[in-house]
Amino acid sequence: MKDLKPTCRIAVVQAAPVLFDKTACTDKAVRLIAECAQHGAELIVFPELFIPGYPYGMTFGFTVGARNEDGRKDWQLYCDNSISACASAIRPAPAPPRRQRPRARM
Repeated sequence: MKDLKPTCRIAVVQAAPVLFDKTACTDKAVRLIAECAQHGAELIVFPELFIPGYPYGMTFGFTVGARNEDGRKDWQLYCDNSISACASAIRPAPAPPRRQRPRARM
């Protein structure tokens, strides 16, 4: 069994995402991870759907039984700026020294 530390410094990120801009939002997440690491975080937790942002209140033109063309365009923009956990679009941040490397979860 692996020896576990008695404590873990956790950072919970409460920041607004850059909506519908995968590159800018990823850059922001990398900056926030670096900032949390500088403050000694070992585990960094982001809000669900930080990239591309949670479109609260957007209906994507959907009502029961119908979807309009503007909603399809909004949905496509949202989809195009989304990532999956195994996406090749996720570019790794430069790794800090091993002793300082935190773990980030989105």
